[in-house]
Amino acid sequence: MQNGVDCGPIVCSVTTTLFSNGIDLDDSQMPDAPVIQCGHTLRLHLLNYIISKVQQCYHLYGLLSTTTTKWERMPCEDAVKAISTGLEGHVKADIIRSRLASSKGQCRRCRLELQKRLDLQTAIQGNSSSSSNLTSSEEHQDSEEQEDRVRSTLPAWMKTHKVLKKVVRGARQRATMPLRAPRTKVIGAIPMKPQRFQLLRRNKGVDFDDYYDRPTLDDMRELWPAGGLEGYPSLSYGQPTIRSPWELFRDYGYSLEPEFALMFNQQQPLSFLEHLLPLGEGTIQKEEPKYFDCQIMGMEEMLTLAPPEGTIGSMNMFVRGVLPDGSLIKLDPKRDEVPVDEEEECLLSYDLDSIVWTTYHLRVKTEISVHVLPYAGSKPPIWKSNHAYAEILMPQSQQDQDAGHRSEWFTNRKSLSAIPHIHFAKLGQGASSFNISVMFPRMIHKNLSSGRSATLIPLAIQELWFTEVVYPAIAACENPSTLPYKHYTLQEWRWKSIVNNRFPGKDTLIVIQGKDLDKLLNIMRRRTDEDLHEGDLDRFKSFFFCMEMKGSKGSTNIVIGEGGNPYKELCKKFPHCDWEYMEKRENGQLLVDIGMGFHPNPKDLTPLVFLWDLEEVNNSYNAAGMNAGRMHHPGLLDRYGGKQAEMERTRMAIVQLCFRSTYSLTYQPFRRSVAGEINFCEDIDAYEVNSKYRSCVDGHLKMMYGSMEKSFGVREEVRGSGTAVRQAMEETFNVVGYFCVSYPCF
Repeated sequence: MQNGVDCGPIVCSVTTTLFSNGIDLDDSQMPDAPVIQCGHTLRLHLLNYIISKVQQCYHLYGLLSTTTTKWERMPCEDAVKAISTGLEGHVKADIIRSRLASSKGQCRRCRLELQKRLDLQTAIQGNSSSSSNLTSSEEHQDSEEQEDRVRSTLPAWMKTHKVLKKVVRGARQRATMPLRAPRTKVIGAIPMKPQRFQLLRRNKGVDFDDYYDRPTLDDMRELWPAGGLEGYPSLSYGQPTIRSPWELFRDYGYSLEPEFALMFNQQQPLSFLEHLLPLGEGTIQKEEPKYFDCQIMGMEEMLTLAPPEGTIGSMNMFVRGVLPDGSLIKLDPKRDEVPVDEEEECLLSYDLDSIVWTTYHLRVKTEISVHVLPYAGSKPPIWKSNHAYAEILMPQSQQDQDAGHRSEWFTNRKSLSAIPHIHFAKLGQGASSFNISVMFPRMIHKNLSSGRSATLIPLAIQELWFTEVVYPAIAACENPSTLPYKHYTLQEWRWKSIVNNRFPGKDTLIVIQGKDLDKLLNIMRRRTDEDLHEGDLDRFKSFFFCMEMKGSKGSTNIVIGEGGNPYKELCKKFPHCDWEYMEKRENGQLLVDIGMGFHPNPKDLTPLVFLWDLEEVNNSYNAAGMNAGRMHHPGLLDRYGGKQAEMERTRMAIVQLCFRSTYSLTYQPFRRSVAGEINFCEDIDAYEVNSKYRSCVDGHLKMMYGSMEKSFGVREEVRGSGTAVRQAMEETFNVVGYFCVSYPCF
């Protein structure tokens, strides 16, 4: 620009060069750039290179303009305005990157290069041994038999290819699976009869989703890890190539079937109350360890004999478990047991804590608040498993597509936390409101570096979703009187959401009436299906919704003996939900947590703490046919604490109980987030004993000292279908009976 070069022709030449298929670009057009074999990747690097260089020239021009430098030719005003306002938006760089990523997936040269890499990888790895086809010895025998049956239906080339087997691992045809009763390796589990999965009614004239002429499994090869020599850089330029988000978050060929959201076989559950809180028979005998030269002590005895606080003797006693004479301490909390009257000094309560609804057709009774700005969190909205799953239809193979029809209909069970998603709307007000997330199953893939599911969608992809799908749908379903409040562009919404120059607004929401929600969703699906942007919106097709609420126990809590029904309280206090519609399996899958609490209420107001006996808890979990799960030991207590586990999959589909959590409420004072995690400082802060560590310790000590005069009970949470939980609420007497015989020892 210093020599009077006009920026307008440069911008035009960039777009012309990028979209010209007859021009082969060589490395001389992009100085200081790595050697790249693929022409589409070279064009992408060329775009980024030219944009960065033009912006550098503009900054140099702005710097020299402040001096007394004389210019022979001044740049045109349009060029200066285009670069000053943002060159990315002026040349529509995101759209260009998206087109390049789409054309790369259709490029014959790229396919040939991937095929050569795959052939080389297969030759290096060789044929896998027969032992690699077997599952781990730690898995259940019934799971091995079921997986063998399912694998026998897979094509032969899928079973022999080592890398592809990881992609299709666990794939099945749920409708054609053999009839089989649930079994567990634990003797004493409640016997169950087999039950077949019931399909939904289908419209034979219209497909539920787009199943044909889609990306295949072979198109996912560039995401497979390279083996052997292919895993090492062979070029002199050893820096890793950064993939564009348009190349990674694209349509991989996944789709949905009508039963994608269903986790259970039929509408009505079987033996739900029997599996709610069963009493175990003590089938697993645990040998007591033998201790020599140790003393059995209770907690009060340890506090009485403890040396002064802060001394080495006190640390040895409570950290190492060693007395001043060198003998070991065996802690027995039962020595401090306090007898209580079950009827007068104990309080039983039950409530509905969390609700998760997975659906394709979202429906509300009142109004809904829709997000109009992209999600900008460090973690996705559902960043850990909420024990809700969806059956995702796998892409067909290239061989099956070349045959002219589709014969491969294998589905894979995916956790909702493993599916790329962003926020969509909120329902209700206050802390007990529903967060609605929109899921994009077509973009399912794993991170190339970590190997974990990539679920946090980049901002550039989100902006395309909002500008091309959400905003036009909102403008089309509203009347002219409301458009001045809702019809704005992305940049305008961002400006309106800024509170001040430093802090932007947290959420920007607009209200959509419930009667207009169906129209809004229909327009959104129509825009993704019309393909007006040459395949850019294919990645957003097949989207569905997850409506989740946490912390509703305060609104539905009922004390047993005082009357009431938590399910009726839920329907009364959350009238914006159509609970009858949500419960029907043809409209999605409704999961509800039923929580049962056992709380101390002594007459003399003595602070008490209840703990679960893990031996009895394990026997109860084994009788219910639960998986191994995870144990939680508070204060390094081996026999006492809590447990969490999911139910074995075959039994889960029949009983309609998917998750169970048993814990003590002693952790509640230290809980700071809705998800329930207890966050402490980083390890490096503890090693350095810096201000963060001291502040964290002081905060926990403050909560600990404040809890010394309080009582804490225990809690049991069971997550099941909405139908099962509603029926359990109607059987109040049975629920109370099961719960009373399962209370902890003290």
